[in-house]
Amino acid sequence: MTPERKTIDHGSLQRPLEAGASIDVEVVGCDGGWGVTVVYECVRQTLVVMRGDARTFRRFETLVHYLGQLGIAVLRVDATAYRPQPLGMQSDLRRRLASDRMRRAHAAALERRIQSRLEEASLGAQESEPALAASRSVT
Repeated sequence: MTPERKTIDHGSLQRPLEAGASIDVEVVGCDGGWGVTVVYECVRQTLVVMRGDARTFRRFETLVHYLGQLGIAVLRVDATAYRPQPLGMQSDLRRRLASDRMRRAHAAALERRIQSRLEEASLGAQESEPALAASRSVT
């Protein structure tokens, strides 16, 4: 029986491991790094990040450390498709794109915070206007 292909994130991988489940792990070489495939209950699953992209480790040592922290010490390695990513332009471009994404996310969060404070101030001013008008008519 051929295992069905699916994806799994860190949290979903961690839960069965903590429960003591037996999980087969295969590290697969790819362009620019290493990916992780796990087989759990006859389902082959690719480790992904929160955005849904396959999680790729550029350094094998980082991958082994990550798996070790999960309690995985035995794994198979398939390096047939491994091609290291050349250092330089691609990694610089990734870094710049990530920096731009973070800058936009922080700017959007600040904008939302300012907008909510303006709305709160506007509501507070509207609530105090009737009380101010009532105090003027009394005097």
